[in-house]
Amino acid sequence: FASLPFATVAALADGKVLAALLHTLDDQAIDASVATSDSEEHVAVRLSTAIGAFEREFDVPPLLDADDVKHGVIDDVAAITYLAYIVKLLEDKQPATDFAP
Repeated sequence: FASLPFATVAALADGKVLAALLHTLDDQAIDASVATSDSEEHVAVRLSTAIGAFEREFDVPPLLDADDVKHGVIDDVAAITYLAYIVKLLEDKQPATDFAP
């Protein structure tokens, strides 16, 4: 997942970014072969799985529709808001830094 582009909302279209973020939060939530596959048939599965798991497991509202994301019909504000929910989850997952003197 290290080489995934995170710079644009369009990078969400193949589902790999969402799959990588999901895998970071729960490494059992998505099958690795589907998450990293370049097969066009896995795109819809990857998107649906990731969006569904974020909603079910982490209470992220389903602001994105898998078909819309796949076809590039995605509202930038909704995508950024969706990613902000995920960033918050990632921040919460990080262990608190110990500031003991």
